[in-house]
Amino acid sequence: MNLPHRDGRIEATLPLHAQSHYTTGMWPRALTFSPIVLLCAALLNAQQAPPREPRELLAALNRVQVDPAAVYKVDSSGRIELRRGDAKLLFEEGYLGFFTSLGGHVTGAVFSGRGHILAIPRDPVEKQQLARFLGAPVIDQDFSSAYLRFTDDTESELRGDLQSAHIEPQTNNAFTGGWQAAVLSRNSAHSFRILAESYSQTPHPYFTATLGGVSQGSFDFVYDLEREEPQLFGQVRKVGGLDYYDVWSSYCPPGIRAPTAAFRALSYRIETTVHPDNSISGVSVVHVRAAQSGERLIPFQFSRLLNVEAVTAGTEPLFSFPDNSTTREERAASGNDLLYVLLPRPASAGDDIELTIRYHGNVIRNAGNGVLFVGSRDKNRRTRRWRHAYWALEDGEAGERRGIQSGRVCVCVAGRQRLLR
Repeated sequence: MNLPHRDGRIEATLPLHAQSHYTTGMWPRALTFSPIVLLCAALLNAQQAPPREPRELLAALNRVQVDPAAVYKVDSSGRIELRRGDAKLLFEEGYLGFFTSLGGHVTGAVFSGRGHILAIPRDPVEKQQLARFLGAPVIDQDFSSAYLRFTDDTESELRGDLQSAHIEPQTNNAFTGGWQAAVLSRNSAHSFRILAESYSQTPHPYFTATLGGVSQGSFDFVYDLEREEPQLFGQVRKVGGLDYYDVWSSYCPPGIRAPTAAFRALSYRIETTVHPDNSISGVSVVHVRAAQSGERLIPFQFSRLLNVEAVTAGTEPLFSFPDNSTTREERAASGNDLLYVLLPRPASAGDDIELTIRYHGNVIRNAGNGVLFVGSRDKNRRTRRWRHAYWALEDGEAGERRGIQSGRVCVCVAGRQRLLR
């Protein structure tokens, strides 16, 4: 299945929206959305002036680089490997460098040299899918580079193997300098997912690797227990000037339980103004109930073409991502159609929460014959997702009426139709 994404600026790193395009249901039910859990607290207690707001924490994760003093020279005599789901990664020979610690926790590593990944899915359908793209029902690929991000025990596992192989760290500025630009360009695609672990009392480990394949080119391996199908292999490719994402395989390995939704939306009240230029501004009031305790982050499906002005709970302003201060680069890197709202404190199961979300943007295009189509699609993508709404202006001219252009407007959201007069 081919899935287009944005401008391919971050080569071969799996855009988060590619996952949500392919399998929206694989995400935690975004209304219907380990050691790293201590990251925020550790950062706040760091000796140097620590970042104290979520956006500053994100900026720190975006800027993190390879530590020149934490580079290891790996040779074939050692056995440096990782197992995630059905996959095994082997780092055979080369240089392995860990990221600088943030608040006492390392969230990434890079490798240059000779490595190998092997994965054999058990599902016949997944084997057929792999054979379609690779000519074989298995992942059996050599790679020459690897960019890793994680919130699980990857660092301790790798350091344990290095220690067992009697490999000591060395300072290697040339190695870290060679990776600097690539690391900086790729970090922002993973920073929010890493930060999100800090806002949960029951975090789900995250591991992702962008591998420089010797025969297939760069491809991605994702093992994210926040997804209903945690294990994914895929690759960016360009066709006709557009970037697509090929999902080679995506499934849940045996013995892994799918995550449950932490919040449920009980009701929505949406007021929207369609302006003469077809841009919109809106206010949505959402009544949410916590399905479990200890969670602070509420995800919503929300078009990236809309800009959030503010999110409040009563009169209290809340942090959201993205928001009106999110840069164009951050929005492009996150790449998905999700809006995250951060509660000021962990919810308890059964808590009712009313959120007010104010936003504006341009999601309407003229489909002809007086029909205006509303979607999350932009000019660089071919897939059409009917996830948001369509508006058919049946009669009348521009002018506000109950927050919507006058006339009869047929609104279809999530498969339900209402006729607003």
